[in-house]
Amino acid sequence: MNGNMTEAVEEYNRALTLRTQITPNDHRILSNVHYLLAISHIYKSSESKTTDPLEERRQALQHYEASRSELQKQLTDVGGVTSTSSSSESSSKEKGDEGEDKNEVKELVDELTETIDALRAEIAEVLIVVTTLLMLLT
Repeated sequence: MNGNMTEAVEEYNRALTLRTQITPNDHRILSNVHYLLAISHIYKSSESKTTDPLEERRQALQHYEASRSELQKQLTDVGGVTSTSSSSESSSKEKGDEGEDKNEVKELVDELTETIDALRAEIAEVLIVVTTLLMLLT
């Protein structure tokens, strides 16, 4: 991407379209692409050539929320998965791996929730400043 966030956003959007078509139920992969899109929008909002940094932040927020949503779907899927293994030893190992994965996903959901809340607060703060400036100018 070479620091070109406009190009990064376009490529990640193409990746999201393809991933959604190819693996619509692979929530972890879709979550990751949404997360990368969110980060790209955040960086793009800081570029000097960006015409609407607030809109880029809003786009980032939408992708962070979509990333969290995909992980929450994965939690639902993991919670409903049952092992079909006939060996109790391998079944126990699979359940242990499944539990570790579920805990990892829960942690990611919690981290995304914190990021979402912080970005919402940042957007709200910017809107307050803009509104205040507009009121002073009129």
